[in-house]
Amino acid sequence: MSGTSFNTKCPNCRKDMESYSDWKPIDLVRHDCYVCGFSMWPQIYFMNLEELNEGRGERELRSLKKLPKQNKSCI
Repeated sequence: MSGTSFNTKCPNCRKDMESYSDWKPIDLVRHDCYVCGFSMWPQIYFMNLEELNEGRGERELRSLKKLPKQNKSCI
């Protein structure tokens, strides 16, 4: 296992919460407080065409007419 478990202070109740960090296959940090129920973890998904083009427009990239290939087996 490549990850590490550790405790950090919960931003809600200030008690210790369990945290887990890993770097395979991409960086990930998850936090769970079993005192108050606070939980934070990355959500992995692919943007739809509208979301993707909105972000591309903000970065002065041309809009796409169709989505590029999205390998959903990687999530």
